[in-house]
Parts: sequence; structure tokens; C-alpha cells
Amino acid sequence: MKEYVKKRVKMIMFLGTVGALSFSLVAKPVLKTIKAYVNPGMSYTLNGEKVLNGVQTITYDNKTYVPIADVAKILGIETKFENNTLALTTSRGTLATKSWATTTDGAYKITPETTGTVSIKEAVIKDIKAENKLVTVLKAGAEDKTENYTILNITDVTKILRENDTKTYTLSDLKSDMKVSVKHSSVTTSTLPIQTVAFEIKILALASEEDKDDDKEDKDEVKTFFKDARIVEVNNKDKYIVIESGKKGNLKIAFSNKTKVKFENAKKQPNANALKEGQIADIKVESSNEGGLQILEITVKSSK
Repeated sequence: MKEYVKKRVKMIMFLGTVGALSFSLVAKPVLKTIKAYVNPGMSYTLNGEKVLNGVQTITYDNKTYVPIADVAKILGIETKFENNTLALTTSRGTLATKSWATTTDGAYKITPETTGTVSIKEAVIKDIKAENKLVTVLKAGAEDKTENYTILNITDVTKILRENDTKTYTLSDLKSDMKVSVKHSSVTTSTLPIQTVAFEIKILALASEEDKDDDKEDKDEVKTFFKDARIVEVNNKDKYIVIESGKKGNLKIAFSNKTKVKFENAKKQPNANALKEGQIADIKVESSNEGGLQILEITVKSSK
């Protein structure tokens, strides 16, 4: 019994290592060129006996990779590949099975059916490398750190779409800072930021629409009344005044002969010629035909 447990633990450890290697080959990430080494000096023992003689060992990123079939054999585990299913069978029955779709050249292919799916309800696109078919996203609410990014590998199984839209979208339609939802493979790299295969990228808002929303917000923020505004310039010839407008800086507002001018506590109401620099006033405005602001009524309260 103890020997069986030891074998099972070791087999699972090897499965974890080989699984990581398999994903690296399947997803075909193109982030960078890697350099792996054949390690002829590596040796293995099982219960004190030397095993895996003649099996080629590869070392990459401080991890050791050996063929799973050779590991299974020395642990007494039967391996069988049939109908795109790799089955590992112990004396107590099947330990693990994994089905994979394959490409025409026989390579493994990650699909939602073969690996399972992870969903990100909302994320923002941080970077796009179109030449490598890579899209980097940051989950909404996560701190903007590299280790929190998810690098999505765009493959032929990736769908790029938009809710309530039948148009076909492509990688070229994605832009940095765009809000998206994502569905990706549950198989990821063990290093950070994680890399995985994207199954679906849904555009939540097009960049042009976000710009329109910003413009709408700007328009909504246009004031129609300014309280206790300080007049910093008066131009009677061109008929406009300039007032201080907080964070937006000074604001130019036109007036006309129809503009109502009032002075608090004044018996006689003057016209626009009585407006002076330094006066404090309440100003009611509207949009003019020229696209600027026009004074409807101004009540001068004091001079400072």
C-alpha cells in the first residue's frame, strides 16, 4: 500500500510537470524565443533503483521535463491513446483521462470542450501585439500590476464579437483601453502574468462610442448658471466678458443689447456698459448660435 501511494504521488508530480510542458506546446505562445537544454547528466531512481535510463531530459525555466509515457511505464501505469483520448490506467482502474481535439497535422488543440472555460465579466485591454496575435487584459477592479495581467493567445477558435451585433469583428478591431468581457481556457501557464488561449472576446464598448460618451458627459457638464463669478475682463467693443471658471480656467461669455443687467440694491438698472473688471456677479447663460455661451441675465453683487 505504501509503495502504491508513493507511486501515485510521484506520478501526479510528473503529470503536473508534463501538463505545463504540454500547454506550452499547444498554445504556441509567441512572447519570446526560449532556450531549453538537454540535460544528459540527469538521473532518476525509484525506491532506490535507477530508472529512466536513456530517456532524454529537458531543462527549461528551472523545471525538468520527461515523457509521460516513460514515467507511467516505470510506475506500472498503462497508457493508451485512442480516439483522441489519452488514458492512464492503474491496477485499481483508470486514474486520469483527458480528451483533446487535434489539428490536421496531429497537434493538440485547446478548445472549450477539451479544457474548460474561465470567464472575466469585465476587463480593459492594456496591450495588443497583432503580429504575435496576443492581447493583454486587466480584470476590472484589479490593481494595475503586470502580475495581474492575463495574456490572451488569439487562435482560430477565438471569437471576437459584440453584444447585440451580428457584425464579424477581428483582432484589428480591438484597441488599447477598450472594455471587454473574456472567456478563456482554464489551462494557463504557471508563470506571471498568466498566458492562456482566448475562446471569446466580447467588446463592451467601441472606442468611438466611448469618445461619444465622453463628449456627451462634457456637454452635460455645460453650466447654465454661474454663481458669484468674478469678471476678469470686459470688452464692450466685441461684446463679451471673461470670468474665472475654476479648474477649466477662464471662460469667455458673449452679451448683447438684449442682455439684462442688474445691480443689487440699485434703484436704476444700468446696461452692459456698466460691467467692470473685478465685479462679482450671478450669471444666467445659454448656448449661442456660434457654439459659445450668451448671457441672458447678469446680476452684479459687488466689486472686489
